[in-house]
Amino acid sequence: MVQFHQSYSYEDFIQGLRPDGDGGFKLKNGVFYEFCKMAQRNAGIDHFFIIDEINRGNLSRIFGELLLLN
Repeated sequence: MVQFHQSYSYEDFIQGLRPDGDGGFKLKNGVFYEFCKMAQRNAGIDHFFIIDEINRGNLSRIFGELLLLN
């Protein structure tokens, strides 16, 4: 379960670069990416991803190009 808010972004939800504390950046997986990997490892059971307060988030900023996938 995740709760959207106005500052939530694609980098938080899917994947993005985050400061690593050494002056550089490190690729960090977001909550939805981690959920999908967990579901892939446990393919024999049903998985549900609940988004609370979806209307508060900027959906194009959070989902990015995922909105255009078929």
